[in-house]
Amino acid sequence: MLPAKLGGAPARSAPLLALLTTIAWMPLGCRRETPSLPATHQYVRMEALLPLHPAWAQVQALDASQRIFPAAKAQASTLKYPQNPLPEVFTPPVTVPPSLATERERRVQEDALHFVQQTEQSLTSKNVDIMRRFERIEKRQTEARYSKALADRELQLNAMKEQEADRLQARINTLGFRQVALRTQIESYTNRLNQDPRNPVVQDVVRQEALVSEQMNALEDQRKAVLKRDVRALAVQQLSAQRKQWQDESAARLQARKMELADSVRQQVEQARARLKNDIKPIPPLASAPLPPAEPQATPLPLPLAPDAAEAVRKAQSQVDAAMGQHRQALQAQREALLTAIRADTTQAVAQIARREGWNMVAAGRSGSDVTAQAAGALRDQWQQNAGSAR
Repeated sequence: MLPAKLGGAPARSAPLLALLTTIAWMPLGCRRETPSLPATHQYVRMEALLPLHPAWAQVQALDASQRIFPAAKAQASTLKYPQNPLPEVFTPPVTVPPSLATERERRVQEDALHFVQQTEQSLTSKNVDIMRRFERIEKRQTEARYSKALADRELQLNAMKEQEADRLQARINTLGFRQVALRTQIESYTNRLNQDPRNPVVQDVVRQEALVSEQMNALEDQRKAVLKRDVRALAVQQLSAQRKQWQDESAARLQARKMELADSVRQQVEQARARLKNDIKPIPPLASAPLPPAEPQATPLPLPLAPDAAEAVRKAQSQVDAAMGQHRQALQAQREALLTAIRADTTQAVAQIARREGWNMVAAGRSGSDVTAQAAGALRDQWQQNAGSAR
């Protein structure tokens, strides 16, 4: 391959050198053609470039996982599994212990007390429901009694109001007749008899008519006030003391009913206690009572043999070793596949850099210049740029 085809520094300087040589030999005439410079070779150490790959951290993680297996196996070999001895054979007693009678007596008393407490709670709960119903009934009866009395008192006050208004209206009507007569007399004195309005007789009749008119207006205002009177408020005010008395009577009946129910609960609980006390029979002493004889048909069961812990540990250790070996092989296969992909990716990247730089690549170890450092710098720049664009 010619230097011009390599694309390196010698290739770029070859045309300039040929031009200078031609100009220098022009006075001497044409000479033979200048020979080309020998091509140089480059190589890289691929193993030194592999750790620069972005996926090399995964290879390191797999190596760290594989380093755990020896430590785990060494730790498992130091574990100890002590055997717990079997319990001693139980020897039954010859006689019943004397505390059995006391224990039974205590349990009987506890059961009796529990039954009494449940009975008392049940009766109390039932009495609470009874009192609630009784309170509702008392409240409805008291309110109904008050409502009826209030309605009757309103009717009575309305009737009294109407009677008073009618009485005032009758007085107004009577004064109205008197007013008409006085006005007629005034007109008769002033028009027909041609009397002077300043006449004492006429002035006396006028004063009487004004007094009658004033009385009529006062009676009309009084009648309107009577008709506007709030009968319900007046009835409530008049029945307030009676209502308080009815409520107190209802509360007294409720309290009496409550005391009656409480006495009933007390009596029933006392009856239950007396009944239980009579039903419980005394327990004879059991301290010297022998146990029942042994069953001749019964066959004692042999005690189980102690398990071989060492054999179980060996079996478990073999299973653990097999599982760890499979896991180690899977990690190793994953590491080899990852290294193959990293090596192929790095080889392709180095080839691109060689084409860009004009290197004539040869295998490592042959004659040529080592461009591993230059390739490493270019790889770092290229992969960092790719990582930035990916983010």
